[in-house]
Amino acid sequence: MNRYEDINVVLTGNPNTGKTSLLNALTGMSLHVGNWPGKTVEKKEGRISYKNKSINIVDLPGTYSITPYSEEEKVSHDYLMAQTNAVIVQTVDVNALERNLLMTMELLALGKKIILAFNFNKEAKRRGIKIDVSEIRKVLQIPIVVIEANNGENKEEFLMRF
Repeated sequence: MNRYEDINVVLTGNPNTGKTSLLNALTGMSLHVGNWPGKTVEKKEGRISYKNKSINIVDLPGTYSITPYSEEEKVSHDYLMAQTNAVIVQTVDVNALERNLLMTMELLALGKKIILAFNFNKEAKRRGIKIDVSEIRKVLQIPIVVIEANNGENKEEFLMRF
C-alpha cells in the first residue's frame, strides 16, 4: 500500500518577493498577484502530490519582520509561531538581498527548518548584480534554491528539498 508522507510548507517573506507566484507555479492555481504591498492579506493554501509526498503549501501575507506591526503581519506572525513541524520557505528578492536577509536572521532564530527560495535572478543578472549563492549557503547553513517563481523555473529542484 502506498502511503503518502504529509509535509506542511509555509511561504513567507517580504512583500512582492514572489510567494503567490511560487504557490501558483507549484500547484497550477491562478491566484491573482500584484506588485504592491498588502496584496495578500490572508493566508492562501494549495496542495500537491510529489513523489509519494502530499505537500500542503500555505502562502502568508508579505512582511518585513516576524514582529507584527500591521494586520497582515499579525496573520503571518501568528501562523509562523503556531507551526511545529512545517518547513518554512522564505522567498527572497535577490535584488534587495540585504533587506530580505534581515528577516532570514529572525527566522533562523526560531530554530525551525528553513529553505530560502532566491527569486528574480534573471532581473538581477540584467542589472549586473552577482549573487554568490554557494557562499551564502555556506554561511547560513541552510538550503537555498534559485528559482524564477513567475514561470516555475527550477520547480523540480525546489520540490526535491522536501
